[in-house]
Amino acid sequence: MDVPRLFHPPSKPFSQIALTLVLAHGVAWATPANKKSAANHFEHFLPAKLTDCTLCHLPSANHTPESLEEFPHNAFGKELAALGKKSPLPERLQKVAKADSDADGVPNLAEILLGGHPGDAKVKPAALTGLPEKETALAAFLKRYPWEPFKPVKRPALPLPGVPNPIDAFINEQLAAHSLKPLGEATPAQLARRIYMDLIGLLPSPQQVAEFEKAHAAQPELAVRQLTDRLMDDPRHGERWGRHFMDIWRYSDWEGYKGAVRLSQPHIWRWRDWIIESLNANKPYDRMVQEMLAGDELSPTDENAVRATGYLARNFQSDRLQWMDNIVEHTSKAFMGLTMNCVKCHDHKYDPIPQADYYAIRAVFEPYQVRTDPVPGQIDVAKDGLPRAYDKTLTAVTYMFQRGDERFPIKDKPVAPGVPAIFNGRLEVKPVSLPLVAQQPEKSDHYKAAMLAAVESLADQELREMKRKMLGQQLELETLEDKGMSKKSEAWKAMALQVAELQKQTALIEARDEKEKADEALKKAIATKPLTTSVKKTIATAKTNAAAAAKKLAAAETAMKAPAKATDYKPRTVATYPATSSGRRLAFARWLTSPQNTLFARVAVNHLWIRHFGVGIVATPDDFGANGKKPTHPALLDWLAAEFIRSGHDLKHMHRLILSSAVYRRASASGPATANDAVDPDNVWYWRAPLRRMEGEAVRDNLLHVAGLLDPTFGGPDIDSATAETSRRRSVYHRHAQETQAEMVQIFDGARPNECYQRERSIKPHQALALANSQVTLDASVALEKRLTRETGADYNAFVTAAFGHILNRAPKADELRLSTAFLQKEGRDSTRLRQHFLGALFNHNDFITLR
Repeated sequence: MDVPRLFHPPSKPFSQIALTLVLAHGVAWATPANKKSAANHFEHFLPAKLTDCTLCHLPSANHTPESLEEFPHNAFGKELAALGKKSPLPERLQKVAKADSDADGVPNLAEILLGGHPGDAKVKPAALTGLPEKETALAAFLKRYPWEPFKPVKRPALPLPGVPNPIDAFINEQLAAHSLKPLGEATPAQLARRIYMDLIGLLPSPQQVAEFEKAHAAQPELAVRQLTDRLMDDPRHGERWGRHFMDIWRYSDWEGYKGAVRLSQPHIWRWRDWIIESLNANKPYDRMVQEMLAGDELSPTDENAVRATGYLARNFQSDRLQWMDNIVEHTSKAFMGLTMNCVKCHDHKYDPIPQADYYAIRAVFEPYQVRTDPVPGQIDVAKDGLPRAYDKTLTAVTYMFQRGDERFPIKDKPVAPGVPAIFNGRLEVKPVSLPLVAQQPEKSDHYKAAMLAAVESLADQELREMKRKMLGQQLELETLEDKGMSKKSEAWKAMALQVAELQKQTALIEARDEKEKADEALKKAIATKPLTTSVKKTIATAKTNAAAAAKKLAAAETAMKAPAKATDYKPRTVATYPATSSGRRLAFARWLTSPQNTLFARVAVNHLWIRHFGVGIVATPDDFGANGKKPTHPALLDWLAAEFIRSGHDLKHMHRLILSSAVYRRASASGPATANDAVDPDNVWYWRAPLRRMEGEAVRDNLLHVAGLLDPTFGGPDIDSATAETSRRRSVYHRHAQETQAEMVQIFDGARPNECYQRERSIKPHQALALANSQVTLDASVALEKRLTRETGADYNAFVTAAFGHILNRAPKADELRLSTAFLQKEGRDSTRLRQHFLGALFNHNDFITLR
């Protein structure tokens, strides 16, 4: 939750104001945590009229109450409160179930189930009809697998024996419980299309579909496994899943004005390439996260690990307070599924997270800043560099803000780095000593090599030879100094004297060269006719430069006349950073990815599920707390999390497991309405495969891919999004920031750079218009027409069949073939244009952008 800079704290907490306005008038909100806890305990068994705070409370007699205590309990609430607030509400509800709090002759649980009121004797059920059935149903409901996200991950037992894939055991259990009959397997062509899109984001060719169909007919399980393995070994797999994780981790290219950076960092594309490369290498997920949060502390000499801290560099914002808010909020959401942003101003209203926990996490990140280090082959970081994190100081202090207002820090109570108390964890923070190249990156071997290469590119031979000699000896002396050579030693003095002499000679040559160029520029300016105002300004500037060059040359000549001394030696000026990092982020990263954090693996596998099924087992991937959606299959989620941990956080293993399951391979269409549709119209229990639509990047990429126009070049600097209509590069490489994004990608629900834990899904009229009129579609239609015409000649049936195969990955139905060939044979129309229009129409077909 972003807190405005000019936020003025109210005289009363928001919760008190809200309860004052609502409870005092007889219509109630509940205390949020208890209201949510009661709703979660009873779920659909709790009547709507009891979902507010009148379940336990009476209105306040004071029209301007100052605290929650001024809202008295009713009889039911008193009995619950008497059991102690430290006892979880569900346990207290169980203990008072058979009691009769309001003494109206009906037990509390019976009143709740039958629509009475356990705290108001005037409101009781007229009869107890149906009570045994409801009590039995509630008892069975309460015995379901418990969703306990703050307890350690444990592998649940498989509910059904003899099921080849454990995922299906959990899915089938719920199908049976809801009397649902699952559909059979999708056709091999549909399955091939689904697997190709899920793993590399590009459609299969007709030949690839045919090859899979043949393999599937012989050995279905083996065919799926071999295709899965082959596509996960394809470098395009990293591009596909890199974009998914870029959503979750809020990838954004830099934003700013006239070179002033406001958000993210220039050259942040190096982090994007690290993501893609790491996924292709199947780097363990926990290691990826550790490197993103603390690669500079974990492996300070490993450029790949340091490159990963682009995650932290991306979170840069010119407003430091907002920067810190963002890093706490989105690190918590991405890796723990916790809305820690709600805790900046007050204790969490739904989860047992005190306000102090927000600042404990902020303290982890308080010391860090961002910088850009030089990269091989380039000494100018403005042209290219490595954006990364580092700790600027070891003494950074974090204070809590009164009600989240940064104008009022509580300075007598500094907050130590830590983790949410609910996890019962602690950080083992140890400062990290950094090697020389981390302290002074311009002393790296590749930077020295780039300096020497720059010398070799000089046109002036005399200057080139002198600078080569001078720089070589200067770097040699610098290396010896770094290894401990004393500046008082005779060896140092002798070397320093040699370098000083070479520096003076180099300065003289450079000054002469500069004087010659300045004099030539002045001569050229004076000769310019006519003598306009602009020319006069040029002459004046040239005279100033010539005078400065003459002065510099005179100084260099004077310096050469004096004997050189060791003290004349001028060492290189290099950027210097702290020799020690706080170790806070490394300690946090290790805790975050450990079993002590009960949410890390659960959140990760839920994100994988979303990208394969369209919706998560937990539908709110950024909120696993009490205010988020409860999982549809909690036992399955825990089993997947346990398996993920057991595998060493192996992402490809989890893909392989999911794609080999029957639930993944299920057909998506059932034809006319069935009994399944009546029981589960939203497919909550996965009796069929969900229908999904391509996201914007996949739509654009596949237009180019199907037409044979997609440029397979891997990685590199971001490409101007304004060229997305003409560029042939994959969409993941186009510039992506709040102020500049590819238009077609955004129309088809592209990622929001500020926050995108799952894509929005929309069907809008202008999506069809974009597909019809996009230059990408037009170019793809022209290119594919040439290719198919070359392959099929004048055979209209073959042309249509080939077009359906390439674009929709299926054969045309009889009526589609008849109508299509009739369209292609219209008299008086250019046949080439007709074929191009026909292909454009197929690209706009629902089956092109839909995964069945």
